[in-house]
Amino acid sequence: MNSKRTYLLFISIAFLLLRSNSVCAQDEKWLEVRFNTVLESILQLNIDPDAHVEFGIKEINDNLFQITEYPEPVMFSIEATNNWNLTISASAEYFSGAGDSSLRIPVDFIGYTIESYGTNWDNGDFSNIINLTKDTLYPLETERRLVLKNGRRNNIGGNKQNFFIIRWNFFDENEQMNIKKMSNFNMTDDTFKVGLVLTLAENLTIDAIE
Repeated sequence: MNSKRTYLLFISIAFLLLRSNSVCAQDEKWLEVRFNTVLESILQLNIDPDAHVEFGIKEINDNLFQITEYPEPVMFSIEATNNWNLTISASAEYFSGAGDSSLRIPVDFIGYTIESYGTNWDNGDFSNIINLTKDTLYPLETERRLVLKNGRRNNIGGNKQNFFIIRWNFFDENEQMNIKKMSNFNMTDDTFKVGLVLTLAENLTIDAIE
C-alpha cells in the first residue's frame, strides 16, 4: 500500500513540474514577442505619364490662322497623408510642329486654369487648398510655377478629396490681337505639341522650388 501511495505521489509531483515548466515556457514565448509599427507617409500624383498640351491650326488666309483643334483638358488627382503643394511647367520652351518640327511657337502662347472637383475646398487661405489659378489665367512656362498649395484647413486626402482638371485657353482668343500675334510666327497648317510637367512636393519642401 505504501509503495502505491509513493508511486501516485511521484506521478503528481512530476505532473506539477511538467505543468510548471510548460507555463514558464509559454511565458518566455510571450516575452519574446515584439510589435513594430512603421507608418509611411503617402505623397502620390495620379496623372497620365504622357500628359501634354496639343492644338492644331490652319491657315485660312494670308497670315490669318484658325484654331482647328483645342487642347484636351488634363485630369489628375493627389493622394497624400501630409500637406502638399503643386507646381506646373512645360517640358520645352516651344510647341513643336508634329509634321514639321522646325515650326515652333513659344509655350506662353497658351494659358491655363485649374478646376477642383474634389471635396477639399480650394477657395483661399482659410480653405483646404489655395488655388492660385482660381481667378487668373496663368501662361504656360518652362519655369515651375506654384499653382496649388496648402490652406489652413489642410489638404490631406485621397482621390475623392483632391481631384482636378487643367483647362486651356488661348490669350486674347476672340480679339484681333490674337491674329496679329499668330501672324508673327512662321507657321503653316500643323499640330503643335509640348510636354507637361507637374511636380508634387510636401508643404515643408516647397520653399526650395518657389
